[in-house]
Amino acid sequence: MTGKQKTTANLPPLSPKDDFVFRKLFGDQNHIDMVVDFLKSFVKLPDKDYAEITIADPKMVPPTKDGKTCILDLKLRTRAGEIIHVEIQRDDTGEMRERMAVYGSYLLSAQLASGKPYKSVKRVISVLITDFHLLDETTDYYTDFCLRNRDGSIVLTDVIEFHILELRKIPQSEDGKEVWRWLKFLSASTEEELTMLQQTYTELQKPVARLMEMSADEIVRHQKDAWDRARRDEEARIRLAEARGKAEVALNLLKEGIPISVIAKATGLSPTEIEGLPAQ
Repeated sequence: MTGKQKTTANLPPLSPKDDFVFRKLFGDQNHIDMVVDFLKSFVKLPDKDYAEITIADPKMVPPTKDGKTCILDLKLRTRAGEIIHVEIQRDDTGEMRERMAVYGSYLLSAQLASGKPYKSVKRVISVLITDFHLLDETTDYYTDFCLRNRDGSIVLTDVIEFHILELRKIPQSEDGKEVWRWLKFLSASTEEELTMLQQTYTELQKPVARLMEMSADEIVRHQKDAWDRARRDEEARIRLAEARGKAEVALNLLKEGIPISVIAKATGLSPTEIEGLPAQ
């Protein structure tokens, strides 16, 4: 392979549920058939819409010099102009439901220019793949939502819908759903698992081959390492800023004569940490 070097045989394949790897794998217009096959397994759209899917943000912006990273979501447009937003999350922030609703609403409202009628907005299909339990109300690994009345008999509008796929809930044995195969692929962590999936399911032959090619590409691995380092640095900066903010609050409360036990409860700092704050 020109410009590429094989990695050592002992390195495991890259994880397709890593957000960088997922974006690199599915965010290539030259291989748009893979993301189309994935979406077809659970999102119901007319074939004519699937016939022309384009990636709205084809370029992956690298980490910036100050360490900040860009969100690695995948934004697609159908032939009819519908927006499909796909993201994969491995960590639960505790606000994923609200975040999903707010961002989906933003993708709707952002379409409206001044004076443009509401009926001109195109449908937004928001897809969230999680590597944690998000919906404790159900054991199903795939759940979809739309705007209905409480008994489900009336659809208010189909202008927005949400699809949630929870990797931690997928059963070990195939359940007859096409989307199960794709989620098993995203959950695969060994070359043996990937080879089995590739040999068993026709639609996974290309994704597995692409993933193995990426895994054997030192440039891709270096890019992923750079993203990971930038993310860790940004998280460390956030933690430091939060700690400084808590310390400042604690010092102000100490000046007001607030008991240390109350300050500890309010800030999350331990009594020892509060006692060790420099006097000002």
